[in-house]
Amino acid sequence: GKEGKLVFEQYQYGTSAQSLFDSQSIAKVLTALNVGIAMTQDDSIGLNTKMSELVPKLNGSPIGEATLKQTLQMQCGHAFKWTDNGAEGSAGQYAKMRFAAPNKGSQDLYGYFKSLPANAPGQKFAYDPHCTDSLSMVITQKTGMPMRQFFEKFVWQKMGAANQAAWLSPTQNPELTSGASAFYASLPDYAK
Repeated sequence: GKEGKLVFEQYQYGTSAQSLFDSQSIAKVLTALNVGIAMTQDDSIGLNTKMSELVPKLNGSPIGEATLKQTLQMQCGHAFKWTDNGAEGSAGQYAKMRFAAPNKGSQDLYGYFKSLPANAPGQKFAYDPHCTDSLSMVITQKTGMPMRQFFEKFVWQKMGAANQAAWLSPTQNPELTSGASAFYASLPDYAK
């Protein structure tokens, strides 16, 4: 661009200005943005509030013991060890658990979160998708709508996006939105 105007645009490999691209972890930032917006709308969403107070279904989960601030800082009380060697790595296993068919290993997130190994919240940073997915639970609990709908209403429509986006839900929890990844948008809208 030059002086606020587009001067060159090109797409390759059969894509166009309407093609959707996976955000990967950019979704984590969008999830945090949603939490910030929700905090401006609801005084009961405080940084020092325990996650289990914000989302009662997290009671009994190690993540339920963390505060919202600790969860936003990826110190959410889950003893997460990142390994990524394909489908056997932690990222691959968690993706399978969230998105696989019911007979192929997907699980209810609320129940699954209660089985997570614990770590003292606020003590150790881990690039943990569980933390971000629990933030999606906060949005759903406190706003009464899936995070993807909240985002559409308070961000996507307000920014004047040119195309529709997509944000996936876990198989067993369609009321939730994957906070850690699985957001898809067109390149012109990412640029906005």
